[in-house]
Amino acid sequence: MADLFPEGALEELAENTVSRMCLECGKPIELNHTGRPRKFCSDKCRSRWHSKHPSPQNWSSTRTALCPQCGKEFLASRESPRPRKYCSRACANRARAKKKKGEDTDGSAL
Repeated sequence: MADLFPEGALEELAENTVSRMCLECGKPIELNHTGRPRKFCSDKCRSRWHSKHPSPQNWSSTRTALCPQCGKEFLASRESPRPRKYCSRACANRARAKKKKGEDTDGSAL
C-alpha cells in the first residue's frame, strides 16, 4: 500500500484527519480557510473541554472540592468573591430549594 502514495503522504493524511476532529465530542470540524486551525466544533465544546482541562497557569488557584449536594468531587477555580461550594448551578439550586422546604442540604430535617 505504501507504494501507492508518495513518501510522507499517508502521515500527512492521518495528521490532517486527526486534526479535523473536535477534541471534546469527536465530531468532524468544518474547516476555516484562514487563520489558525480549529480544535473544537462549537463554543459549547470548547467551554466544556477547558472546564475539564484547567490550564497549568491556573493550577495554583485550583482546588479539589466535594459537592455537599451530590457528593461529586470537582475542581474549584476562579473563586475571587467567595469559595465555591457546589459543583454546578443545578446542585446549588437543588440545595436552595431543599432549604426553602425545610430540609438541610444533607437530607435531614431542620
